[in-house]
Amino acid sequence: MGKTAKVLTRYPPGRQARSYRVMEGTSRIDSYGFSQCKNLQEIHIPDSVTSVSFEAFNRRDSLTELTLPPQLHDLDYYVFSDCVNLRTVHLPDSFTRMRQAFIDCPSLTTIRLPDQLSLYGFEDAFKRRGSLKNILVSENSKNFSSRDGVLYNK
Repeated sequence: MGKTAKVLTRYPPGRQARSYRVMEGTSRIDSYGFSQCKNLQEIHIPDSVTSVSFEAFNRRDSLTELTLPPQLHDLDYYVFSDCVNLRTVHLPDSFTRMRQAFIDCPSLTTIRLPDQLSLYGFEDAFKRRGSLKNILVSENSKNFSSRDGVLYNK
C-alpha cells in the first residue's frame, strides 16, 4: 500500500505553546490550520509542505515572522489575513503567486518578491490597512524591478 502525504488539518487554537514544528512529510496546511492561535509565535514548516490553503494563518496576533518552504509556489486567498503583528515573510525564490494573501497586515512594512512572481500573481496581495513601505526584488526578476522600494514592471 502506498504512503499517503500528511495534511495538517487543525492546530488547537487554545493551546498555550509558543512554538510548534510541523511534522516532516506534511504536504499541506489545510484551511484555517493555524487560524486564531493567539499564543503561537513561531511555526517551523518543513520543506515537504507544497500547499497552504485558504486562511491557514489568519488572525494570528502573535505571529511576527515566518519562513515559507522552498517547494511552496503559491499562497491561497487570505492566508495571512488579519495577522496584525506580522512584520516579515520569507518567500521562496520559486514562488509564483500570492492572491490577496496579506489582507489587513498593518505591521508588514517590507517584502522581497521572488524572481518568478508575475504581475498576475501579485494582484491585490496587500489590500486594506496596509503599511507596506518597501517592495524589493532582485536584479534576476523577469517581471519586476524596484527602485528606492517602489515596484515597477519590466
